[in-house]
Amino acid sequence: MNLSFEDIRPYNDDEYKKIVQELFEIQPLMDTISSYLPELSVNEVKKLLLSYDKIQEFQSKMVCRIITRILNDSANNFSYDGILKLDKNEPYLLLSNHRDIVLDSALINYCLNDRAYNTSEIAIGSNL
Repeated sequence: MNLSFEDIRPYNDDEYKKIVQELFEIQPLMDTISSYLPELSVNEVKKLLLSYDKIQEFQSKMVCRIITRILNDSANNFSYDGILKLDKNEPYLLLSNHRDIVLDSALINYCLNDRAYNTSEIAIGSNL
């Protein structure tokens, strides 16, 4: 049996700018991003997104910026401590339930980034 995971593999750094350009064409996505960055025009958001060269840079600077805004707007307090016990030199498999697939993963990456760990790759199943 030949299993191909090409359609669900993570993007590589050299694909970042091409993929971002394609995402610019998805108006609901651009509207959502703009709603979290009201101080920037759509063109400024596009310019900012294209200023990153690596996916890790995009996650650290853009995604964490938006997660910080979400936390500031929706939570009185946010803390974590389990990540402090992880060894930066070891790989881990982090699982969450279906409570909020995207936000759970985003918060995990937010915490990893805060401690200068590499962020995780996120897989979302199609069984929902």
